[in-house]
Amino acid sequence: MIRLDDVAMLLISSNRSKAYLQRMLHRGLEPAHVILLRNKGESALPGQLVSDLQDGSEVEERLYVHQGFVFRPERSLEQTLRESNISFEYCESSDPNSKASLARLMRRPESVVVYSGPGGTILGRQLLSCEKRFLHIHPGDLPEYRGSTTIYYSILEVGSCAATALFLSPEIDRGEILQRKSFELPSDARLIDYIYDPLIRSSLLVEVLESYVDSGNWNTEVQPEEGRTFYIIHPVLKHIAILGLERSEG
Repeated sequence: MIRLDDVAMLLISSNRSKAYLQRMLHRGLEPAHVILLRNKGESALPGQLVSDLQDGSEVEERLYVHQGFVFRPERSLEQTLRESNISFEYCESSDPNSKASLARLMRRPESVVVYSGPGGTILGRQLLSCEKRFLHIHPGDLPEYRGSTTIYYSILEVGSCAATALFLSPEIDRGEILQRKSFELPSDARLIDYIYDPLIRSSLLVEVLESYVDSGNWNTEVQPEEGRTFYIIHPVLKHIAILGLERSEG
């Protein structure tokens, strides 16, 4: 197991966060420390399932295999962290921009933070200026697919999907790019949001981390100004994208 001494993680319970952590461990990569954002409300936040508010033992066990990696979404983050003896702490807020989150991050020596928070939450300038670099995996090919629900727009327009690793900046999806990767279309349209999306993001994440281990550097490129920004897709367009996948499956 390779311990990434300069890499921490800021996570909230979600399938994306679980896939990140499980896939890193599958590839022999261990973060130095993890900060867990806690949703103490009664409702799931964007990107979460109801099961993220419950004990993982109550969730039906299902396995999803992707590129040799077996994803177990029923396993809680805490279970994985404890079994792997990874240092972690709780933040009693679900907001990554909260004072509690900032205070915990500022106490940590790691300079890079893998981020997987509530869906749609934009990191504020104060957090982004705290002398940490936040590594994010965007589910779209930057700079052409900036913004929200880009998986569906990409399926509609080009019939493929991609992910981009970048360091976050105050301008949405305009930070320095580390790596891009294209993926085959999902085999089951029903799994796009909570299984396929976490799997493709985690696949790129471990490749970026392995490149860092090999080179000792975070090799980045500045994004060009041109590109497009998308907003939350209309339900009708989303349905059309799903129907297209279902027809191709048939």
